[in-house]
Amino acid sequence: MKSVKRYDECKLKFKCSVTANGAKYDSPSGFKRKKLAQNAAVEAAVRDLLKQSLLMLFEETRLSKIVLDEFALKKNMPPPPTY
Repeated sequence: MKSVKRYDECKLKFKCSVTANGAKYDSPSGFKRKKLAQNAAVEAAVRDLLKQSLLMLFEETRLSKIVLDEFALKKNMPPPPTY
């Protein structure tokens, strides 16, 4: 993860960019402290990466259910229960 720091010299407002897995995540501008800008950029990256992970997990679960349904159909078994 690489951090790029930018600030407005007149107002000393900080903004930070973080690169993770090839994607760039920016903090909103206007932080008075560099550390707060860095934390905001990392938080944006973590939220997006977590969202992507959950979507991948959902897809895998859905595909597993489809495979299970096809197996039951081929073996002339009742379909698995749906929850």
